[in-house]
Amino acid sequence: LEYSNNLLPVINYIDKTINIRNNHKKNENKNNLQTTQLRLFGGKLKDWKIYVNNEANLGYKKDDYSRISDSGVTGCITFNDIILHNVFLNIENTNCEDGIHFVRTKGNLANVIVKNSLSDAIDADYSDLIFEEIVINNAGNDCLDLSRGQYIINKIESINCGDKGISAGENSKVSIDNIKVQNSLIGVASKDSSIVNIEKGNFINLKVCFAAYRKKKEYGGGKINLNSKINCNNIKSFVQKYSNVSYLTK
Repeated sequence: LEYSNNLLPVINYIDKTINIRNNHKKNENKNNLQTTQLRLFGGKLKDWKIYVNNEANLGYKKDDYSRISDSGVTGCITFNDIILHNVFLNIENTNCEDGIHFVRTKGNLANVIVKNSLSDAIDADYSDLIFEEIVINNAGNDCLDLSRGQYIINKIESINCGDKGISAGENSKVSIDNIKVQNSLIGVASKDSSIVNIEKGNFINLKVCFAAYRKKKEYGGGKINLNSKINCNNIKSFVQKYSNVSYLTK
């Protein structure tokens, strides 16, 4: 665990909890956004619960020419090159490109709760992850952005996503058992040779229910496979040529 010096992690090894707080002694100028991030990497993390105090003020000042911070990462919390087992995350009020960023991470997470993210709430790249339950509320961009990996989601609820409830890109394979997306631009997008399978879903107050398309020329189109238990509430979908959105019959 590494973190900027204006954070104060409180670690309880008996209860297996990490509470992330602001170290006000090292953060005298509270009016200017400082680089306030943490990273967990290497080894394994099993049965731990990580909480971010809503006054921790995670974030960094963005440069006009780069999305990363001066620490070289985009996540307020970054997990990289690590194996997770039954990990719980609760994070609020993030001012980073990604609230939580998984990079080359494997394993499963029990619950992930993210509220009030400046841009993407959760971003995952080159990872192989199982999410038991995800709850996201208020993200300036995508609620969940998945790329270059394999992802299984048993249940997800995404509310108030500035762009997409779930975005799958760059040859991702995504399976979703139960999804609800509300008050967003797009419910689920599959692009650039990605495949998304959805068993059950409810989509409310969106501009587009499903979108399948190619964004980058080095990839093909996107595919979304749906069961019959899908309710788009009369919201139209967008399907580009050589992409596909189809209902599967059993």
